[in-house]
Amino acid sequence: MLGIDCPHCGPTLVWESRLSGFENTPAGILVRFRCYCGHEGTMLTGRRRRAHA
Repeated sequence: MLGIDCPHCGPTLVWESRLSGFENTPAGILVRFRCYCGHEGTMLTGRRRRAHA
């Protein structure tokens, strides 16, 4: 399960089946989800990518 913050429902937990995609970005991992109310949203998680020396 993953905790999300839906703008319609507020904080809620969703199962993996509600996750629709992942994308690695320089700012972190972008998670796409579909809430139980039908709202499709994104959440940024993880850490920023480190600069290589």
